[in-house]
Amino acid sequence: MEALNPSQERAVKHFGKPLLIIAGAGSGKTKTLAHKVEFLIREKGIAPERLLAITFTNKAGKEKEINWAFMEGKKLAQSYKENLGEDRAKKKIESLSYRLLEAVRRRDIDHFSQNLIRAYLEVEKPIPPVFLSAIKEEGLERIAYAFLIGLNGKEGIGEPNTETEDSLGEE
Repeated sequence: MEALNPSQERAVKHFGKPLLIIAGAGSGKTKTLAHKVEFLIREKGIAPERLLAITFTNKAGKEKEINWAFMEGKKLAQSYKENLGEDRAKKKIESLSYRLLEAVRRRDIDHFSQNLIRAYLEVEKPIPPVFLSAIKEEGLERIAYAFLIGLNGKEGIGEPNTETEDSLGEE
């Protein structure tokens, strides 16, 4: 698991009975929760609509959306590379990024949505739920930017404070 400390990884892989995580601010709880949801969907085959992930602050909810959008951008880029090869994928990602940035700049949700739908149709993948809620809210810009950073292979978006990250689950 990418960028998880051992305590976070144990929490993500824990399965079969309830688990309570108590940790301080900036310790990586939201990141762990996002990875847990991904683990349950990918590794345990649980349908996304059967999951409920709850955070208790607005900041944590926004961080979760940003982390998910970032991960979805990375996944779409990987799908393009697998389907088109490295060179064609790079050109496709640049073109898509330009169109999405332009839509965000103009605050044109319809244009953003159309390009996002087209991109996911090209790789035959469903549109991630994080976009469905972002398109309905005022949070589209932050979700779009996180997605674009992930799509273009940048690291470090939404990373928690690493000084306290190792405390997760150790109290």
